[in-house]
Amino acid sequence: FQQLEWFSSWFGDIKPKARKRTTTTTTTTTQLPQVPILTIVDPMRNPQNWIGILAHHIINQTSTTTQSPLKEIWSRVTSPATTTTTENPDIPRKISYNKYQIWRLKPQDDSQVQALEDYKNSDEGNKLQWLKGPSLRGLTDVLVPPRMLNDFQTSLSFESIDHEVLIFDVGKAIAYEKSKEDYLLTTTQSPKKRHNTNRFANNNNKPLAMTWMRYYEFDDIVTYLENMRMRYPQLVELIHIGRSYEGRPLIVMKIESKEAAAANSANLQTHEKAKLRNKKKIGIANAVFIEGGTHGAEWIAPATATWIINELLKTMKTNKSISDEQSLIRNTTWYIMPVLNPDGYVYSHEYDRFWKKSRSRHISRPSGLINSAMTWLQKKRVRDRVCYGVDLDRNWNYQWGKRGSSRSPCSEFFAGPGPFSEPETKALSEFLMDYRSHIKLYISMQAYGQIISYPYKANTTYDAERLDDFLDVAMVGTDGLRKKGSKTRYKIDSTNDLVENRSGCSDAFVAYDVGIPFSYTMQLADNGVHGYLLPSAAIESTSRDAFEIILAMLDYI
Repeated sequence: FQQLEWFSSWFGDIKPKARKRTTTTTTTTTQLPQVPILTIVDPMRNPQNWIGILAHHIINQTSTTTQSPLKEIWSRVTSPATTTTTENPDIPRKISYNKYQIWRLKPQDDSQVQALEDYKNSDEGNKLQWLKGPSLRGLTDVLVPPRMLNDFQTSLSFESIDHEVLIFDVGKAIAYEKSKEDYLLTTTQSPKKRHNTNRFANNNNKPLAMTWMRYYEFDDIVTYLENMRMRYPQLVELIHIGRSYEGRPLIVMKIESKEAAAANSANLQTHEKAKLRNKKKIGIANAVFIEGGTHGAEWIAPATATWIINELLKTMKTNKSISDEQSLIRNTTWYIMPVLNPDGYVYSHEYDRFWKKSRSRHISRPSGLINSAMTWLQKKRVRDRVCYGVDLDRNWNYQWGKRGSSRSPCSEFFAGPGPFSEPETKALSEFLMDYRSHIKLYISMQAYGQIISYPYKANTTYDAERLDDFLDVAMVGTDGLRKKGSKTRYKIDSTNDLVENRSGCSDAFVAYDVGIPFSYTMQLADNGVHGYLLPSAAIESTSRDAFEIILAMLDYI
């Protein structure tokens, strides 16, 4: 007991109680009942109880041995430390999503939304994939694996939360959309174009146009951007702003009519407009930045970005008389980044259709005082869990790590070990800082829900006039879409409750730290009938609607 006295002296003068010797006439041993772990408010006030708690826990978890439990405890305490081993990451495997289902939940009040939020952050909730929400007025869609169908149904019934099944077998839905896309591609193109679909070049190395009847992979998008640069060198410039975690290029395309830019800087507009408080003068800030592909699974965003590039180049290269809308396009400098998250985008094509995060590597270790103490005393061989990726829309340095994000590397909403920990967000933030005096409108295109949201400034008195300007521009955008005859309707998240809780997002950082006057996140089509599995046949209509909204906003500001 000298070791016990020495060890307990760390926490105070604690003497071990002498054990009474007992004699028995039989060889039968009586198994002691397990002692529950006591509840302690402050373990440092009674450290001897804390040590006792740990000892009781180990006794309860220890199997029958030839030596006494107390000796077993101290042998573990005084034995040489065992090094922690790290589990090798699994080789990526393709997920089929057979028999997975997508459910739409229908919370009726704030208490049910909070119940879903608590479940989402629990161990059981982490086994699901929360595509949207929880939200009272917006969408709450969940991807449920087959082994969780009954348990999740029970949990919803306990909270009296209704739901409907949007897709009964996600694996079959993915296969169906792929086969339909291949069919449309082969029946609407000439044999020569079908032969060159993936490379965009014929034997004479002449660039061929991209079609918007399929979702292209990242290498094809890069090839398309390079081909457009070679075809229109007087209009297009490719800006390489960095590389992703896995080394893929991060590319921003700049589209600008040099003649229009020179005339625009020399002359003022001939007609007056209603000016907003944050409107910049012509020639000082007359650029738009459009970003897509923040999340790998949102294929519609890169497709929309490339469609807009094609539309801009068609308008700018024409020599015919132009309308006011075409003049607006030509008098604006366009910065477009089709894919912010190339690693996640590639992974979603090759392995996991619903992968959203980046692909950086992180280690998840057990945390907490009790867990650490138990591990040390029991000398467990702890296997660290390797998890991949960061949600890039929660990695920006504005209210980083707050509501709606997670510090757990294995969570799909992991905000990263720190703000701008990911090379993708760091590179884009530096670019925006360098060009902030030129840009007046920032659009982050994501999916899905058909919602336009703008950031609220946190922990300060709201600038009511600034928020009114945000709302006015968003309303002008949706009204412009309606005037073009589109049947699609976008909602404006003016009360900040149509989308799930978010923090560390790009739109807030751009508006309040970079200082770009107008910043929005645009959740593209659809309303969740297809969600991330939006058919490729809807690319062109979705892209046109988004472009009309952006043009209406741009014309107003």
